[in-house]
Amino acid sequence: MEFRVMTFNLRVDTPDDGENAWKYRAQRAADVIRDADPSIIGTQEAMIHMIEDLQSRLDGYEWVGEGRLGGTEGEFTALFVKKSDFIIMDSGTFWLSETPHVPGSRSWDSAYPRICTWCSLRSVKDKDFSLFVYNVHLDNISDEARVQGLRLVRSVIAGHRQSNRLPYILLGDFNCKPGGRAIQSLADGNTEGSDGLFFRNSYTEAGMKYEEVGLTCHKYKGGHRGEPIDYIFTSPELRVIGVEIDRRTIRGGYPSDHYPVIAEIDFLNYCDL
Repeated sequence: MEFRVMTFNLRVDTPDDGENAWKYRAQRAADVIRDADPSIIGTQEAMIHMIEDLQSRLDGYEWVGEGRLGGTEGEFTALFVKKSDFIIMDSGTFWLSETPHVPGSRSWDSAYPRICTWCSLRSVKDKDFSLFVYNVHLDNISDEARVQGLRLVRSVIAGHRQSNRLPYILLGDFNCKPGGRAIQSLADGNTEGSDGLFFRNSYTEAGMKYEEVGLTCHKYKGGHRGEPIDYIFTSPELRVIGVEIDRRTIRGGYPSDHYPVIAEIDFLNYCDL
């Protein structure tokens, strides 16, 4: 059985964007999601009214998450899940800081509070298959915050992994090009911190070179040339069949200043370790 996973930075709603403000893009974003038909969507930068706008336009999905200032305040890393494909069993949000359970906290010279939202899912069609999904938005300024934040995410994944041995997916806006320290720390086979985790990069697993992948943050200018900062990583039990970057304009414009990235994933060969 196969399913599709999307990471999509929706670009925060700000009047400074003029004709690219959210009210002009909400339907475009919903259209691109509906066309891709993903089972799981990791969004970044969405505020609560943006999430509610999407929810009203996307029948059959439910979401989990918390704003980075706590509750419904600030940007979310919300996860949307297609109810006909997966059941949400548990979920949570933590802050990428030295005090991960304190809303709004930040460390390591991070420009903003940064968060990770996770959920555990059980397949509707195959009750024996479950997995964890982690959605991050790393800092855009501090390299140290990206590295340390990702180290914290790894520790949370490792904790879940120890107790259940389930497959995992890590996706989001890493604000880091492939050669950066944060992405390099997730290179396949890396066991930094002796956590024993392996992260398969969906681009390389799909046989794509980075010049083929191209940029994923285009700032409403479009184009292909550059390098990605949006990624989908999987545990070894999951096989990436292919990756698509949707660079279309819809209804006369782009749905965001990032392109959505979609991975086709197969868990036919999954076995409970």
